[in-house]
Amino acid sequence: QAGASNPLTLVLILPTEIVPKPLTPVLQWAEEKNCFVTCKPMGSETLKEYIALTLAVPSTAVPEALNDYIDALAAGNPTYVAEILLELLKEGAIKMLEDSPRRCMIVTEEGQDPMARLETVTIASWVHTTMVG
Repeated sequence: QAGASNPLTLVLILPTEIVPKPLTPVLQWAEEKNCFVTCKPMGSETLKEYIALTLAVPSTAVPEALNDYIDALAAGNPTYVAEILLELLKEGAIKMLEDSPRRCMIVTEEGQDPMARLETVTIASWVHTTMVG
């Protein structure tokens, strides 16, 4: 139709370290229009809340060892956090307990330290990982 408007929304998500300097014309335009958002990595407390929301559990039901493990591995990147949780669930390193309230548990051998268990996970075996580097 003549005069019809077809708005387009474009979202680019780039790690800070690969944002070109100087900015490309498109990124410069986005910055000038206040459409350029810089995100910082999640801190430990925000990470715990994100894990809890992703697993649909209270934040008190997220094991500290799991939070510490993901904090070290994900470098504050929410995409990595979701991927790590999915892989840990698929691998059986963590499982959900449908208690009241619902909670997450690290699956360990009797007497095994939870962090030691998580450190046995072979990340290299994750076929569809975005965590490269």
